[in-house]
Formats: sequence, structure tokens, C-alpha cells
Amino acid sequence: MTKVLKLALLGPLHITIDDEPLIGLDSGKAQALLCFLAVNGRSHSRHALANLLWGELPESDARRNLRGELLKLRRLLEPYLQISHQTIALNPEAAVWVDTAVFQQSIRSGEKQGGDLQTAVQLYRGEFLQEFYIRQAPEFDNWLQEQRSWFHTQAILAHDAWAAQLQAQGAFAEGIRMARQLLRLEPTREASHRLLMELLASDGQRPAALHQFEQCQQILAAEFGVDVSGETAVLHEQIRSGNYDKVTRGQGDKVKEVTLSPGHLAMSSSHNPSPFIAGPPITEPSHFFGRERELAAIAARLAEPETSLITVTGPGGIGKTRLALAAAVAQVGRFTGGVFFVPLAALSGVDQIAPALASALGFPFDSRPDVLPIEEQLFRWLATKKTLLVLDNFEHLTDGRDLLLRLLARAPAVKLLVTSRHHLNVQAESLLDLTGLPFPP
Repeated sequence: MTKVLKLALLGPLHITIDDEPLIGLDSGKAQALLCFLAVNGRSHSRHALANLLWGELPESDARRNLRGELLKLRRLLEPYLQISHQTIALNPEAAVWVDTAVFQQSIRSGEKQGGDLQTAVQLYRGEFLQEFYIRQAPEFDNWLQEQRSWFHTQAILAHDAWAAQLQAQGAFAEGIRMARQLLRLEPTREASHRLLMELLASDGQRPAALHQFEQCQQILAAEFGVDVSGETAVLHEQIRSGNYDKVTRGQGDKVKEVTLSPGHLAMSSSHNPSPFIAGPPITEPSHFFGRERELAAIAARLAEPETSLITVTGPGGIGKTRLALAAAVAQVGRFTGGVFFVPLAALSGVDQIAPALASALGFPFDSRPDVLPIEEQLFRWLATKKTLLVLDNFEHLTDGRDLLLRLLARAPAVKLLVTSRHHLNVQAESLLDLTGLPFPP
């Protein structure tokens, strides 16, 4: 019977076979190839993999390098690989355990049971492939940053949902520990500060809850130059005046079930809705070196009533998506209608934008020909919602800018954060051009 190959990618890379560390796989490129195959879970052409890891070399050299790394993998992991002259994959029949797959499955099963959220939280030891780096592989680096952003976002929301469940169960001490862990992941997330305030107040730690409010104020002022939201201010006043038990904790029977689904994590309650939808596969801001000014600029512009469309532009690979995701996570809790990530790279035409928006929002539109067009259905549904939409990779859909303007006209409380290699060239646009980071001293 084949021994179990285990790949732990959420945190520093750890590879074992039957719980014994794998010895001898010292090549960073071979490790990168193995991790890429494990996360994607399907076969890839040799051409695509060679380009992923050696895209700046002539194809003949890249293919030769790929063959060399495959030899290293085959020597140690032959039973776990499926290699042909054209494609490479992990063997679907082999005993392979990957923490990222279990992490996502735990979140999906949490939609019905909730219990597996704890598994997801425990599996997240740190950012995806923490401190892992290979030289001269920009395509792999782009993929790595996207995965880190995706799994970090999912981890934040899994922690949030699990802490909310602990709160509903009255397990305040464990909930407090989880909320503090959540704030270590994302110190600027206001909804996390509120959750910790609620848990502390529920546990009878009123001074600590009031101190947490002061910390939240200081962090938001220092990082973004903004004050706390009205929701946080109201919670603070309830705790300060001693009315929290009556006004908030007494509404525990109104707390709805935490709902989770693939690509979607939402904790909804009577006083603290905080939905966030992320697209297909982020680290705390202190890891986000060099972009603090841009994060603060986005937060400040989103706080401006007159700004409804922000476009983050720059060349491919410069970090637009990661910046937008980090900025979006900081806004969860500020938009009562939710913060949603809408990936657009796979779209082939502007006619697909509205369906993509509906899919990300979870909006059950009616596609029958005798009803209103999906665009009109979407506009009516969003008309009164305070929602942030993050539209990623819009550069090939600039002809669809008119749809965005119509959306903003019909839904005045909606705000758009767009990433694109090109400006949209519309009057409502607030531009943020990304350039390369300065070389650190």
C-alpha cells in the first residue's frame, strides 16, 4: 500500500511521507512544481509548467530545466506522479493529503454543520508557503501572491465565523482567544475589533472592551486617517453606559446561522452583518511592505461620499490584485450590503460582466427571455444596498465601462474598486497608479 504523502502549505512548507519528513528534495524549483501541482489538482502541459518556472528563458532551455527537476521529483516521489510526454500531474490514485484542500473542504462543510470551521482555523499555521521564494520565476511569483491573498482572506473569515459561533454558544473565553488571533491576522479590520469588544463585554470584562475600542480608534487613525464607523461607536456607547447586555447580548436569539459556501464566507446577525465573497484561488498589513500609503489612500477615498469608482492601475504582476484584496478586507463591516470580490480575467466579453457580478453576489437572477434583462434585475437589487464591489482584471473589458456608470447611477450607495492595466477614462474615475517598489536599504 502506498504511503501517505502529506503537503502542508499553509505556513512554512512541510512535506512528509507517513509522517516522516521527506529528505533530499532540496531544489526550490522542484518544490515549487510539486506545490503547484498539488494546489491545482489537475494535469498541466510541459509547456505551461516550463513557462511558469522559467518563463524568461528560451523554451528549449526552459523545457530542459523542467526535465531536470522532474528527475529529482521522480527519484523521490515516483508513485505520486503521473507524467507523460505532454502533461504532468499528481497521481489521482495515490495517497496524497494536501492541507489547502482540507482547509477548503472544511469551510464548505461548515455551511451545513459549522463544526469543521475549527479544522480550517487549526490548519492555517501562517500565510501560504510562508517565506518560500524562488529566483527568476515571475509567473510563479504572481501565482504565489494570488494564493497567499486568497487563503489569507479565507482564513480571516473562517476565524471570524468560528469566533461568532463560540460567541453564540457562550464560550466567551475561547471566542476571545480566537478574536485576538483574528486581529493578529488583520489588525486594521474594524469588524474584528467589534467582535472582540462584544466577547469581552459578554465575559464581564467591560474595561478591557472599552480599551479595545480605544485601540481600534488609534489603529484606524494611524493607518488610514479615519475614525471608527457609526456601528462601532454605538457598540462602544452601549458598553460604556452598561446597556450592552440589554441591547446587544439580549438579541442573541436573533443571531442567524453562520453560512459558508465555496468561495463565500458570511457571518450575518441582527447587529453585525459582515459578508465577503472572494473569487477563485492575504498576510497582515505589516507584511504588506511598501504599499501602506496606497492602502491608506484607498481607505480614505472610499470614505469620501463623492468617490464611487477607484481604479488601481499598473503593469501585470505589480500587485494590483493583492492590494485590492487587502484594501477590501479592511472594509468588511463598513459596508452593510457586503464586500465582494469579482474575478474577471476569465471573461471573454462585456456581455458576461453582469452574470459575473450576479454570480459573485449570489443574486438569483431569472434568465428567462420574457423577464427583465439580468442587468436591470441586478441594478434594481443593488439600488438600496451599501456595497463594495472589487472588480479584478478589467483591462480587457474597458468597453464595459458604461455598464459600471449605469450601475453607479442606479445604485448610489455602491462603490467600485477596479484593478486594470489601463485607465477606464471616465469622469467618475479616481485613479491610483501603482509603480515598482523602491529597493529596500
